[in-house]
Amino acid sequence: MPPIGCLLDLEFVRAAKCVGEDITFSRGHGSRPRVADDQNPHGVRLPAGIVRIVVAQDADERDPKQVAIVPTPLRVAVAVILLQAAALTVIAAILLVKTVVGRPDNVARAVLDALLALLGAGVLAACAHGLLRLRPVARSPVIVIELLTAVVSFSLGFQAGLIQYGGPLMLTAVAVLYLLFTPPVRAVLDRHYD
Repeated sequence: MPPIGCLLDLEFVRAAKCVGEDITFSRGHGSRPRVADDQNPHGVRLPAGIVRIVVAQDADERDPKQVAIVPTPLRVAVAVILLQAAALTVIAAILLVKTVVGRPDNVARAVLDALLALLGAGVLAACAHGLLRLRPVARSPVIVIELLTAVVSFSLGFQAGLIQYGGPLMLTAVAVLYLLFTPPVRAVLDRHYD
């Protein structure tokens, strides 16, 4: 039976208590601090209290590989973003069906609206994929889209009196914005410059 690849020698590294503070090393001979050969003295500094999995080994190759942790708030935000993308896809399908079956005033406008909804769904899905891969560049378009969604939902809910449409939009937009700015998500997505 061939060996199955798994995570071996899982090592956790705790960050310093204050931002930029170095972690104390174990004492060697005498009173000088020593760094063991297997430790990485030039690793990336993390904000205070953040714990990240650093090394995992595959059973076959025995090569250390980086393993990234996706925080739970980010997973929830991605789920809400994918829900929004699915809703836009359904809206596009409804627009196309109504265009084919019904008699729209302007067929080109109805088809363009459906294509824009599909484009928005594609952008949201691509950004969700980027967020799951911990790409900081994927957060900015999501923030812009969610801010625009909040403005539109306010207009729908309070100015047009359609709270049944504006309410869910506002809830999802506020939820995603909140989740993207929680400390665990900021710790993995913010760029740290030394």
